Order: sequence, then structure tokens, then C-alpha cells
Amino acid sequence: MVFRTLVVALIGTAITQMPMSPADVQAHRSRMIATQLLEQKVENALAARSRRTAAAGARDLVPILEKEQQYWDRTGVEDAMMFAERNLGTAKRLADVTKRGDLAKAGFELDALRANCVACHGRHPDTRVHVGR
Repeated sequence: MVFRTLVVALIGTAITQMPMSPADVQAHRSRMIATQLLEQKVENALAARSRRTAAAGARDLVPILEKEQQYWDRTGVEDAMMFAERNLGTAKRLADVTKRGDLAKAGFELDALRANCVACHGRHPDTRVHVGR
């Protein structure tokens, strides 16, 4: 048990200190822009009562937020890792409810997604990412 704890602690330390390449950081920024555009697409579709467009936008959010979760896991920035995991779960629920046509519930999930984005950005995790060469 002590050995397992030590290995987990060492792996956690290694992840925390892993520098991200400038290309990784730029890809992250591009995903953030894409996320904002898709959130707006879903919001507009919900306002227009277009289930198909809302579902397409929500579906497209999921792989982007999967990559974001992977990115934050590699950075080791703990609060951002938690927000990324939470946001991915919310995006999956949003995709599910829009696919089923439950637009009222989709509005709540979109609000939850955005609140999570605002909370994460408010903590400025980007400033804590170690960028290597």
C-alpha cells in the first residue's frame, strides 16, 4: 500500500510539472473560441425552437470538451481539471437532452455549462500552465 501511494504521488507530481508546448496552448485557445461559437449556436437554436440545430451544436461540443479535459489533465492544474471534467459531463447531458428534443431542459444544461465556464475562467487557470518550448 505504501508503494502504491508513493507511485501515485510521484505520478501526480510529474503531471503537475509537465510543460505544455506552445502548440498545445494555441490548440487550447482555439478550442475555447470554438466552444463559445457552439454555445452561441445552441442558444440561438433553442431560441428558434430548432431541435435539430441545437442537437448538432451540442453534439459538436462534446469532442472539443473531451480534448479540453485531456489538456487540463496534462497540465496538472487541479481546479481546471475539475472544471473540465464537470463541463464535459454537462456537455454530454446537453447533447442528450437536445437530441431527445427536451429544449427546456437543454436551456438549463446550457446555463450550467456557461456557469462552469465562467467559474473556471474567473480563476485564470491559463496563467498557471507551465509552457515549455
